[in-house]
Amino acid sequence: MASKVTKGIVISFWLLFAIAVGAVVLLFSAIAKGSIGYMPPVEQLENPIDKYASQVVSADGKTLGIYAHSQDNRIMVNYNDLSPDLVKALIATEDVRFAEHSGIDVQGLFRAVVKRGILMQKSGGGGSTITQQLAKQLFSPSVDNVMERLFQKPIEWVIAVQLERYYTKEEIINMYLNKFDFLYNAVGIQSAARVYFGKTPKTLKIEEAATLVGMCKNPSYFNPRRHNERTRGRRNTVLEQMQKAGYFLGGYGETMDSFNDVFQEVLKYCRNCKSISEPGYNKWIKILEPMKLENNVAYLLTDSDFSRDITMNAYENLLKEAFLNTLGFEVDIKILVKDKEEVNETEEKDIEVKVADFSDEENNNLTFDNFIKGKSNDLAYAFSTAVAHKYDEDQKTPSNTNTIFNPLIIYGDSGLGKTHLMKAIEHEVKKNHPELKIIYTTGESFINQLVKAIESKETNKFHDKYRNADYLMVDDIQTIAGKERMQEEFFHTFNDLYNAGKQIVLTSDIAPSKISKLQNRILTRFSLGVQVDVTPPDFETRMAIVKKKADMLDLQLSDNVVRIIAEKIKTNIRQLEGTVNKIKALTIYTNESPSISMAQRIIKEIIIENHPAEITVDRILQEVAAAFDVTADDIKSTNRRANVSLARKIAIYLFKDVKGMTFIQIGNELNKNHSTMTIHYQDVVKNLKENKQLKDTVDDIIKNLKDN
Repeated sequence: MASKVTKGIVISFWLLFAIAVGAVVLLFSAIAKGSIGYMPPVEQLENPIDKYASQVVSADGKTLGIYAHSQDNRIMVNYNDLSPDLVKALIATEDVRFAEHSGIDVQGLFRAVVKRGILMQKSGGGGSTITQQLAKQLFSPSVDNVMERLFQKPIEWVIAVQLERYYTKEEIINMYLNKFDFLYNAVGIQSAARVYFGKTPKTLKIEEAATLVGMCKNPSYFNPRRHNERTRGRRNTVLEQMQKAGYFLGGYGETMDSFNDVFQEVLKYCRNCKSISEPGYNKWIKILEPMKLENNVAYLLTDSDFSRDITMNAYENLLKEAFLNTLGFEVDIKILVKDKEEVNETEEKDIEVKVADFSDEENNNLTFDNFIKGKSNDLAYAFSTAVAHKYDEDQKTPSNTNTIFNPLIIYGDSGLGKTHLMKAIEHEVKKNHPELKIIYTTGESFINQLVKAIESKETNKFHDKYRNADYLMVDDIQTIAGKERMQEEFFHTFNDLYNAGKQIVLTSDIAPSKISKLQNRILTRFSLGVQVDVTPPDFETRMAIVKKKADMLDLQLSDNVVRIIAEKIKTNIRQLEGTVNKIKALTIYTNESPSISMAQRIIKEIIIENHPAEITVDRILQEVAAAFDVTADDIKSTNRRANVSLARKIAIYLFKDVKGMTFIQIGNELNKNHSTMTIHYQDVVKNLKENKQLKDTVDDIIKNLKDN
């Protein structure tokens, strides 16, 4: 019985569906024949009624007068006389699939029905194509209510399809722009360009074209003469749509002109900004050249690696601010060196593995030739060179090299040259064996790529990338500790490569055996090869590092300056090199010669920047106690006086937010139940929002903790 009922329901559904489809077909057939509504005759579709103003032009090409039969100050302009940016802006904003449809964008229509009709989202976007909007302009009279407008829509759809039959896409764009009323007696794009910018449509800049296209949404609401800020926001929206549509792409072709215009506005903004001096602007910003805008990244060109580094370090935020002000959306900045670097179109996307790029000076400097050997790193250097040459034809004991040094694990504190050695291996192999597939990544990047692969259901692609490498090089492998899914993936990747005789090189900031929450089976695999540590360099090695870096920068340093740098900075190679970099920058920018006082000043800055005082439990207790006139013992006691209780709650808040302790750890420190720690913490969070004086006090405590 149930099956008969179900069958009846199914049949009824399909009958209703067939009736609905038939009704729609009949409706549009009737519209096409003119039986329902107004359907212009073929002659009118082929030659739409449109009146243009007459112009009186002098012999030298100047317009002497414009005479219109009606109030429309419309002047005809041909498609070839339109700015390419104007056309791109219109398509990107009003009808991004304009080239793909035949008058009706089914995808856009469906989106509009669902978002605006069903979900009632005002920002759901419209479904009208440029052709439909043209049909409305040409043949749809004004209506007084929503219902009348709904009846107009199907008629416009039919007319739009007919227009697509008789006109090319370029002609439709041209008619649309010539017909649109931009107000202020500016009907048509020719009049609008002249009225608002004093230009022809051909000479409009990208931001001007975007402004006029933005007006197409509502020329009264987004009118630059009446609502400047509102119009500017709409212009930025149009520019952002152009970016999404891919119209700001690279090369030195047509689209480059658009980005040139954008960058000129960026330069104006920087030049007028108070945060940069005129010499700084002329030396570092003015020399930049626009390359392309792609995937929300602005690519700029400069003359040298040094110029790139200075500009990025000192003025990256200013450039981001200038682009945001000009475009209306945020972009990242990437500065490349002319005639030396190119943007690799196959840069890492989604789960794509980033293969080393040896085109820039930084990577070229990370070679074995530029690595300063000493007692602290001589073994690590020797093992790394052996690994780099394992595939060489003259290798005498390839079998031993393949097993003894696989995997090679280099460990030690940050800034001691681990990454340098890894990049040196990569550089050497790439130079001698370009046919080999080298994958260089970091533990964090490995995790992120796997997460993306899982989310996009492309784990097979991830496996193919990593498990077919000849060299797998992972920096900071300790970051996978405690992440079971990541360790599982790395374990199988390691096994596949090791069993295939492929080389694995890893770095860690501590000895592998001391990495907590690392699976035993992975630790076992690590013990198959060689583990070697790098330690802080001795004085002689530090001297050599400073001299080498200075030579690379063509910087003349006296022995006394070299000595003081090596004496003051003892544990971090990056700090040594950073000091030399800053000295070089100052000599260029200030014309000051390198001196002991300059070196001391820079060393002090670097040490402060890189060695903030550790924020301990005792320091937090002391700072809070001083602020609330209690003692550290009071805070840890059971005293319930108001000021003591408040100080205790603030200490709990700082333990959690500044030091990153868990509530269990905090409870143990204060000899309290950890469940009450949560309550006290939430109380403070709430009070800080409501009590400005308390917030200021807490902010001062945090500042003292971080500054001292």
